[in-house]
Amino acid sequence: FELWKSDGSIAGTVMVKDINPDSGSNAKTMFIGHDALYFSATNGSSGYELFKTDGTEAGTVLVADLYPGYNHSSPDRFNIFNNELYFSATTASGFELMKTDGTTAGTVIVKDINLGSGHSYASKTVEFNGALYFAANDGVNGYALWKTDGTTEGTALAVDFYSDSSSGSVMHLTVFDDYIYL
Repeated sequence: FELWKSDGSIAGTVMVKDINPDSGSNAKTMFIGHDALYFSATNGSSGYELFKTDGTEAGTVLVADLYPGYNHSSPDRFNIFNNELYFSATTASGFELMKTDGTTAGTVIVKDINLGSGHSYASKTVEFNGALYFAANDGVNGYALWKTDGTTEGTALAVDFYSDSSSGSVMHLTVFDDYIYL
């Protein structure tokens, strides 16, 4: 189970790269950004991590092992904002919102929202009024609406649905007619 590409013909359908020759990479969760196709896959030694391809074997590479020594970081929920690719993944800081410019050094946690190894479960990103909004749980206010400008300092709770740590649920976010619907 590897990454393939096709031009719609039998002859034009080929494996891009055998990422995990022993048992398959299980390439999934694909998203286009920075002139590359980003996806989650395993190479057999790093669990499910962030990969990218330009469509060639040589250009199919691991971008970052987001949680070395851990079974799976499972990058998912991709979105482009301010020319950077945002996604959610598990790291030593928990399941948090991350961003990448396509390089290992440029792949970072936006903010550790649920401090320590707690999971914020950052997800469901949508761009609105110059910010990226998303759902997350900081471990104090429960599941709420957050926003970021892409910096740690510019990432903050936008709307808390409860006055205590009760946890609601934000299932979907979409923008329509100058509002975020959720």
